[in-house]
Amino acid sequence: MALIFNNLIINKSHPKYVPFLLNLLSGRRRALSNTEFASVISMLDKTPIDFNDAEKELYRSLTAEKQFISDTDRSLIEKKITEQCFFENIIAPDLPELYFSIQLTQACNMSCGYCYEQLYQNPTLRITTAHIDSIADFLNHYCSLYGTEVSNPYIRITGGEPLVDASCVDMINYIVDTWPDCSIELQTNGINVLKYYNGLPIENIKKIHVSLDGLKDTHIARRYSVPIENGDAIYENILQGIIKILADGKMEVILKTTVDMRNYKEIPAFKEYLRQRNISTSPHFKHNIGYLLDFTNEYDLYSDRKITQTVYDLFTISEHLQEAIAPVSSMSVLAEIMTRSHNTPYSPRDRRCNTAPLKNYYFSPTGNVYLCDCPNIDTGIVGTYYPEASLYEEVITELKNRNVFKVEKCKPCAYKFVCLGNCPLSSLTKRTEVSCGIFANEEILDNLQFNYFGEKDSC
Repeated sequence: MALIFNNLIINKSHPKYVPFLLNLLSGRRRALSNTEFASVISMLDKTPIDFNDAEKELYRSLTAEKQFISDTDRSLIEKKITEQCFFENIIAPDLPELYFSIQLTQACNMSCGYCYEQLYQNPTLRITTAHIDSIADFLNHYCSLYGTEVSNPYIRITGGEPLVDASCVDMINYIVDTWPDCSIELQTNGINVLKYYNGLPIENIKKIHVSLDGLKDTHIARRYSVPIENGDAIYENILQGIIKILADGKMEVILKTTVDMRNYKEIPAFKEYLRQRNISTSPHFKHNIGYLLDFTNEYDLYSDRKITQTVYDLFTISEHLQEAIAPVSSMSVLAEIMTRSHNTPYSPRDRRCNTAPLKNYYFSPTGNVYLCDCPNIDTGIVGTYYPEASLYEEVITELKNRNVFKVEKCKPCAYKFVCLGNCPLSSLTKRTEVSCGIFANEEILDNLQFNYFGEKDSC
């Protein structure tokens, strides 16, 4: 086991990294000397009454530092969290910023083998000006009803491919006409960025996410289900679009690279290529590397007939990239706690999704409203906006109040404050109570690695 008194031992099996304790309730971190680490390991299978003198002294010290929390104190903390965790109103008043997403179209000019949207992709489904008007009416009505307002919204625009043709560019401009002071985050495969760049409302677009899975041959092979002849031109077009954006310096480019066993070895060469093209050297550039995930898989790892990923693969990729296993979805909260600035306030959470309704709605061209990105168009619907507006308050309240104190499987679990019962919408889609993700796998937890630079008494 990697747990001791509700503390996770990080770098337990990786001597090149400093071992440290992470309290799963308080978030407090404590680096361990070699002597302390040996004592902690020897304490794992003992109770305090069986500790030797050195172990008793370390136990007293860690308890005084509140690295170890007594059962009584832990119960009091959990009771306080429980009292604050229930929401009677489905809408939080006075939202500081309205954040929502619009799926502009389900059409796409790529056919990525691992895209979940191919399960239900309908290229005829597109947002129209009537849809946009209905979204505005929907938000104005419900924000007014629940005592907040629509002002300077942050709008994430997705697809399909939101730049699949000129009509999509027209819709993006119509969105800006509807909310002139909005900030836009655009998620695209990058093929048509250069083609439509001058027609976009550049001043409103703050971030643009572009997907590239490696060097040319690798990326094209992963993004098309059948061989194509113009792969060189497509790849260069994507790069030139990125270069154009970075040269203008008006928005941040976030390059997303999805890795699995087919492309992970190429990532160092890909990074060097981005440097040579003067892409990664820009202050407006950020590179996010993540694993190929599947929220309906037991450990979040994607598998199909072409590729099956295992826990061993996860370690192999992480070791090759010299990175922790942080990109795994289940681990996002744990990684957030481990990487937060030292001595910053920390409050344990009780649920995976803290987003208030009306702040993260996902508007689909089907006319349905989802609480967030829909993993399945038939589940997770919380209302409609077109042709009529409605909210399913019972569904929203149930999703909003799902927390680790209500799920029976979560209640006794030491990892509940970092796992948070996984995604409620994912559980709803899978028709299961809860998915534990990597926290169900002791091999992963025993072999966590993370480059920790904190002070000995950092919290």
